[in-house]
Amino acid sequence: MDKILEDLEVYVDDIILFSANTEEHIENVLEVIERLTKWKIPIPVDKSRFGQRKVHILRFVVCGHGWKKVEGIVDCPKPSKRKQLTRFLGAAKYYRQLVRTFSTTHNRLITHPNSVIVKWF
Repeated sequence: MDKILEDLEVYVDDIILFSANTEEHIENVLEVIERLTKWKIPIPVDKSRFGQRKVHILRFVVCGHGWKKVEGIVDCPKPSKRKQLTRFLGAAKYYRQLVRTFSTTHNRLITHPNSVIVKWF
């Protein structure tokens, strides 16, 4: 699917289009339909949503301003013990694709938890 739709946001079988305005959105939707049709990929019309200002996907909320608050992680209290830190990092791994320096920060927190300064939410 990535080869066919390399310029779009795709997660497994979900396609998310970001458009600046209605006209651009219509053009993008038509292009996707054309490409999917060309490759004989079925489009489940009953599961499709068009012109949405906000999309909920995998506990994320995607909108015109980017990725929104991630429930559970943002509301999590600052860990004060190593076990709490380990639990938090385990939960945070789910969102690692959204954090550019996740692996670096994760590794530093695991190896030297008291020497890393982290700005908490």
